[in-house]
Amino acid sequence: MKRRSDVSPNWHNKRLRGSESAESSDGATPLKSALLTPGTVKVYRQLSHVAALGPPLPRSAYEGWTPTCKQVSESEAIDRLLQAHKEAHPSERPEYTYFELNDFSVYRPTSSYKHALELATLDLLSQDRSAEFLFDGVLSVGDEKCYLRGVPFRILAIDGYGELESTDLARQMCIQTPLAQRKDVWYSLGEPSVEYQRFYTPFLWLARFTKHFVDYLLETEKVTLHHFQTQFHQWLDARYSDDSFTCWMAEANLTDFRTTVVAHFGFLHKECYSIDFDLCKHPVWKEMDPNRLTAIPEQPNKEHRTIVTPYAYDCFRSMYFGDHLERREMKDSAIHTVLARKETLRLTPQCIGQQKAPDTLTPLSMGRNSPESLTSLDPGDVVSVTPDSNSKWTSTGDMWYAYVQRVRHFEDRTLLDVLWLYEPGDTTIGKASYPFKNELFMSDNCSCGKDALDLECAVEKVRISWFAADPNAETGLFVRQKFRTIHEQDSYDFVALQYYDFTCHCHDQVPIFEECRSKYSVGDTVLVREWNKIMGEDRLQPAQIVDFDCAKMRIQLRSLLRKSEVDQTPGTRPNELVVTDDLFDKPASSIVRRCHVRFFTHEQVKLGDIVTPYDRDGAGDHWFVARDGHTDEHQTPPFPSSDGKLPSINQGWDPNARPPKPKLTGLGIFCGGGTFDRGLEEGGGVKFRYAVDWAEKALHSYRANVHRPESVHYFLGSVNDYLARAMAGDKDNRIAGVGKVNFISAGSPCPGFSALQNDKNSVESRRNASMVASVVSFVDFYVPEYFVLENVVTMTNSMGPKKDENVFSQIVAALVGLGYQVQQFLMDAWSHGDPQLRSRVFIVASAPGLPPLPQPQHTHSHPRNLKMPHRSLGKSSNGLAFGMRREEYTSFSHISAAEAVADLPHIGDGQSQICVQFPDHRVPVTEPHVNRHRMACVPQLPPGMGLIQAKNTGALRGEPLEHCKRVNLIRSKHNSKMYARVYPDRLFPTVITRMAVGDGIAGRVVHWSQNRILTVMEARRAQGFLDHEVLVGTVKDQIKIVGNSVDRKVALVLGLAFRESWMGVRDAMVANVPETGEADDEEMDVEETTGNSPGYHGDEDAEDARSITEDEKMRIEDNTRIASGYYEEEESQAPSSTDSSPMKAPNVDNRSTKMALLGLTEDDLGEIRIGGFKAINRIFAQKAAEGHPVTLSPKAVRVEGGSKSGSGEQSSPSPR
Repeated sequence: MKRRSDVSPNWHNKRLRGSESAESSDGATPLKSALLTPGTVKVYRQLSHVAALGPPLPRSAYEGWTPTCKQVSESEAIDRLLQAHKEAHPSERPEYTYFELNDFSVYRPTSSYKHALELATLDLLSQDRSAEFLFDGVLSVGDEKCYLRGVPFRILAIDGYGELESTDLARQMCIQTPLAQRKDVWYSLGEPSVEYQRFYTPFLWLARFTKHFVDYLLETEKVTLHHFQTQFHQWLDARYSDDSFTCWMAEANLTDFRTTVVAHFGFLHKECYSIDFDLCKHPVWKEMDPNRLTAIPEQPNKEHRTIVTPYAYDCFRSMYFGDHLERREMKDSAIHTVLARKETLRLTPQCIGQQKAPDTLTPLSMGRNSPESLTSLDPGDVVSVTPDSNSKWTSTGDMWYAYVQRVRHFEDRTLLDVLWLYEPGDTTIGKASYPFKNELFMSDNCSCGKDALDLECAVEKVRISWFAADPNAETGLFVRQKFRTIHEQDSYDFVALQYYDFTCHCHDQVPIFEECRSKYSVGDTVLVREWNKIMGEDRLQPAQIVDFDCAKMRIQLRSLLRKSEVDQTPGTRPNELVVTDDLFDKPASSIVRRCHVRFFTHEQVKLGDIVTPYDRDGAGDHWFVARDGHTDEHQTPPFPSSDGKLPSINQGWDPNARPPKPKLTGLGIFCGGGTFDRGLEEGGGVKFRYAVDWAEKALHSYRANVHRPESVHYFLGSVNDYLARAMAGDKDNRIAGVGKVNFISAGSPCPGFSALQNDKNSVESRRNASMVASVVSFVDFYVPEYFVLENVVTMTNSMGPKKDENVFSQIVAALVGLGYQVQQFLMDAWSHGDPQLRSRVFIVASAPGLPPLPQPQHTHSHPRNLKMPHRSLGKSSNGLAFGMRREEYTSFSHISAAEAVADLPHIGDGQSQICVQFPDHRVPVTEPHVNRHRMACVPQLPPGMGLIQAKNTGALRGEPLEHCKRVNLIRSKHNSKMYARVYPDRLFPTVITRMAVGDGIAGRVVHWSQNRILTVMEARRAQGFLDHEVLVGTVKDQIKIVGNSVDRKVALVLGLAFRESWMGVRDAMVANVPETGEADDEEMDVEETTGNSPGYHGDEDAEDARSITEDEKMRIEDNTRIASGYYEEEESQAPSSTDSSPMKAPNVDNRSTKMALLGLTEDDLGEIRIGGFKAINRIFAQKAAEGHPVTLSPKAVRVEGGSKSGSGEQSSPSPR
């Protein structure tokens, strides 16, 4: 904003009158060097080149300025102007007399703490502890003019409420002082002073909005916040069409005014209260006014300890926060339902862990008079091996265990091709307390071929119970899960054991071309690796598969160009494509993965009516093509192709289509403002029906962003109270019953683990940390199909007084003990399209039989101008890191901070807290003048400078320099972030719950080119919030909600992965999923009103809803078994065991067995019927020796996802 010619550019050099020194918000001492006599502040002339956007104080506060007319007292001015008015209008006897006030400024009184004499917008009058403001200005009647300075007033009046024809309020606002009130005089606001223009102009827009707001409430019954999403705009359009209204609407360019209403709730309520108190009875106030939030009833807090189930208590009681846990038993009826559901999902059936487990894992010979001979060793046996003390493995077990795949005999020796079995301590469980000491895990780590195990290394055979259904009933060793350890794919996780896991695939060599032919079809769209000059490296580019050239072993592709690179039209989305007729071919190794492309009309693209996730600029590999509205969406533009032979594009997932099966019903705990749950919902696989959080503003924000707020059951209270009531059988509709939710999301409190937490062993920190046990208790009680937990990466560090306890490992141990498949992901916000330096760990659990989640793929590159540490979530006992930050080829460069907020208006120092187009574009802390002065002293070039760096380069003088000399050691370090500017071409720093500009660690919050801290809107953009989404509360409440949220695009990408897993399950498993009503929300709400809604049951049928009939149980069991790939009778087909129980013959008609036996002859099948899995392994070995290997799960050598690390061969630290 340019300075007007009549404003002195050297105001900051002049003395200020009536100003008080202010203490900085970071606790620094007042400006001693600047404090002179009372009422005078000195500003250093050395900094005359530094100035904020216009003066923050009225001109009358500066020495040397003189008014344009004679300055008089208010009393004298009123007398003179009354006389002038009487002379000008001798025949009038008005009830009130109006004087015109021009060239005015409104500012805070000298008593205003930290903000004395600062200019302020009129909407803050009677708010923000501002019961009184002062004004300067020229008061006039005709040619009679008087200048007034420092006149206090408390009343602002806006005329025209209820008069629909009156819309322009520029001359309909008045203020009144106590003296004017006694004389029935009003001061009509005219033209503001130059320095006050930037405060008054946005207020005029807000005043007009307030008038329409009041008029709408007067005309409409029971107005809710939802009315302002579309209906309010329609109401305005129906009543006004004049040019003034059109210009007013164009200033905001909004149709959804919910954020405007919430941002200015205080002024709106004040005006409604002064007009008609009945206006304050509309439901909208209960939804968004932070002083009157009652839309969600607050629940009493009766539980003051962390309530956990018996199982969770046993898992976590030895942790450093164990003294905060309280074990709580379930109601008998709840136990029955929980056990039935666990049995159905093939989870650990009992609610408690094994009470007495073997202290050590023992071989079969223990307890026998003599060891069993190894001369009869066959494929399918398990042997114990003496540990290799020279290996990288840190396991403390007495024995290692190996599953024998093949036995190979030579003249003088016998070799065993084996798959290693892991003890819990050999996995990511590590040293955590695991409830089943006698459980082993199958691995994909083999010793075969030239690395085969010599028979002499084997000690003896070991009896193993395979596919154990009830670990509590097992007295010996048992296996029910596989621990995947493919280091290059970062798949260190637990999955349900399958029959194809008993054969390694390290020698499978499937040509990549054949793999592509099996994975993709003609017409599919894929990402192809290509060189990009702009990025200076390979990137991924969408293309359509046209043909597979088997002769040349190459794939013919159709070129899909990025519109932003062929058309420089402003506003073009980076993921919009242009379809061409150009063809090219590539080797199969250049095809990285599938991508999703859909068509939208040009009109939809112009209006931004693109369905999620295609509207998220490429997140999740989703792209779109604009087409003509009259063309068939199943055709491929251009229509037709030049040669008429190109195939149509196989379009990607259609989010508007009815899903093939019901969505999962979700429960969000520690849900905050709801952006995590909304992102998961946008993935298309889950619909949240229950939400639990302690924070009032956050949960009301969650509610405000639900399309049909009444469709979700909100619990405003402690998760401890919620779980305790649920376990006691409370039938309150706000509390979900067992079987009513299939999906749980949890963002447990991070302060207990955050790097910003100085004392992680304090009572409060340990209480926060103990909430992870509550999260596991929710999983233990509700038994969902899926579960996801988000937290800070430092949760994976060692905790406790001795730094020897790992909370992450203990959570994994607890979930695996319950029988869940468990994965973990390190996810960076910038890798998925958001411009923030934010990394989080996600722990995902899925019931056995459900496909594990695919690894979330990166779409945006790591910043090249920022060295990214090679971070991981920990190390396994083989010494290799897991949960690593991956280097991958991507489709896009990272989004910089400047790019993400380029469309936001320039707001200078941020003192005017009204932004018409983006209501949340306001600073969360109104910094005092001394802090703004320090920010202005920080150079903008080179980027990223802070106050300490400016001091070290000799750029500071005066008070900022003195301040740097006074700060503590952390703030004075050479890399201090105190008053540091954000790098415009890099990522935003991690958004936290408060902005402390003077902090030495988290102080990098100053805008790169404006002298202010970041706004709430900029923090929202960093976190991926959508612009129209509502944050309830004051600006401080809003930034806290944003800082506590999960990055939106990360949540979306996870939601897409959950959808891919859930919708990939065979249809037979759908029978037991509570219907969520996916056709549309309207249809869903009709069902709710009739009492038949999914996930909702009234008191009269709540008990029935929480029980499972035997028929339902059997149906669900069958469905789960089909999804798992085997039936109960197949459990007896486990590999060889010395158990005397007879082995049932394999069911060769079963689908999974048919897949396993492809290529076998009738004689082979007959032999298998007699010999079981021993026969299978023998036949496989024989066919391999004959040169006709039978493989169960072909796998290519390369790593899918375009990893830069190269080969995808598994890592096998010798000998395990």
